[in-house]
Amino acid sequence: MATSYRPTNDPWRISTQDDYAVDDVGGTVIQLEAATALLLGDYVYMTSSGEAAKNTTDTLYVAGLGIVVGGEAFFDMIIQDAALIAAGTAVAADGERVLVCIAGICLGYAEATVVLGAQLGPDATTAGRVNDGATATAGQIAGIALAVGGTDVAVKMLVQRM
Repeated sequence: MATSYRPTNDPWRISTQDDYAVDDVGGTVIQLEAATALLLGDYVYMTSSGEAAKNTTDTLYVAGLGIVVGGEAFFDMIIQDAALIAAGTAVAADGERVLVCIAGICLGYAEATVVLGAQLGPDATTAGRVNDGATATAGQIAGIALAVGGTDVAVKMLVQRM
């Protein structure tokens, strides 16, 4: 079941109905303009014109922002749904609004198998996806895997730029 909420200037939290459950997602979200079509769960960086973009060139992620959690295609609502992420669901086209989690816990899109506690960086094969491979280098790391993840699936992660 998909869960969605309209963000405010305050941090967001999607509750599992248990107070302070360890698997709740939430964090700080900013709204930007998309420089290209973006998918739910994409790891994005900021372009020189201040837009959110994705790429397979890991050095661009020195200006890494965080994980796409919503956008104009979903009426600017935050969506945390593993099935929608795995399906490659578009949330913003070029020039549309996109919501990016810059700190907190959210679902990213893993390109390959991810181990618990691994540092996740940009994938060199598919733009926007994360992996725990060789490209997870200092200054480009999106965060830490909070769960084991398979190939081409959503992975719960702590967004924490390092």
